[in-house]
Amino acid sequence: MKNKWLKIMSISAAILIMLTACGRTATEDNYQQKNTVPKATEQPGKTEDKTEMEAKSEVKEQPKPEEKPENYGDRKFQVIAPAGVPTIGLLKMIKENTEIAGAKMEYESIVATDALAPKLISGEADFAVVPSNLAIKLYNKGAEYRYVGSTVWGVLYLAAGSDEIKTWQDLKGKKIVLIGRGLTPDLTLRYLLQQNGLTPETDVALEYVSGATELAPMFLAGKADIALLPEPMLSQVMTKKPETKVVFDIQAEWKNITNGESYPQTAVLVKKEVIDQYPVLVETFLARLLESVEFANIDPQTAGTYMEEIDANMKAAVIAKAIANCNLEYKDAEQSRQALETYFERLKEFGAENIGGKMPDENFYYQK
Repeated sequence: MKNKWLKIMSISAAILIMLTACGRTATEDNYQQKNTVPKATEQPGKTEDKTEMEAKSEVKEQPKPEEKPENYGDRKFQVIAPAGVPTIGLLKMIKENTEIAGAKMEYESIVATDALAPKLISGEADFAVVPSNLAIKLYNKGAEYRYVGSTVWGVLYLAAGSDEIKTWQDLKGKKIVLIGRGLTPDLTLRYLLQQNGLTPETDVALEYVSGATELAPMFLAGKADIALLPEPMLSQVMTKKPETKVVFDIQAEWKNITNGESYPQTAVLVKKEVIDQYPVLVETFLARLLESVEFANIDPQTAGTYMEEIDANMKAAVIAKAIANCNLEYKDAEQSRQALETYFERLKEFGAENIGGKMPDENFYYQK
């Protein structure tokens, strides 16, 4: 497969989460219950009854669109996603779908989030998984892409090196180290701090680092006592520093505050020109995407193996255990629209610039 191969962030090690039974918070217990590799017929991290679980226990054979090849010529279609969980959702496609509906596909996993926007502005990417607020910001600037759904529903956890922090108010006067200034991690944390009576950068200091390769070593070395860690980084960190405490599951905190779903951390975008010219390809791509996300949840061991084959430093055992906490689920544009717009409304409270000035109109959403 002649793909532009992956520059995935690397922090090696296998997961051994050895938190002691005494003194754990409810958040820690919830995290550890989720952080168990399920059997291939189990859906991780769910609390559904038996009937619902059984209905979802296998990768469903999706209704396949008519796969008669369209006229692509020599064109190769570019698929991009941030390194980490968004790439995990694509693993089955990366390994098995070098062609979709007769079209040649190239996949690229991108470490630096600031490298995503140029690929969309230039029109280089045909399909993209990006932070959801980046999607609306670029759309409002005229980028010709449409929102087709979301695959990641939050992977953020507030972690501490000790058990000193138990409530939001315990964060007053402390410093949190994180990545993604102005993007989902930053804006989501700011919203939750504010909703819990804390003023960001006044009551709680926020320090930003350039990426995961800087954040994890800082936390492991004790240079950051409190950090906002995404999966699979959190699982990797807990391997080397098992005394790490999971203070808050950011997804659970978001749902408690909003009385709704978790937030769609990613947006799946398709170039409008591709939608207009190649409808069969688009529909087939979305069917494969759904299968790929379901595959990762149902068979995390194989997904972990795929990830390690892509990058030897991303160990299969780490990825397999982390997937339970990655909240991977594909919801199409219609299914995810309400949660997406709720999220945008919250971000807008911090300034309209966080969503590119205005809420999305109807043309933002893909329609079959």
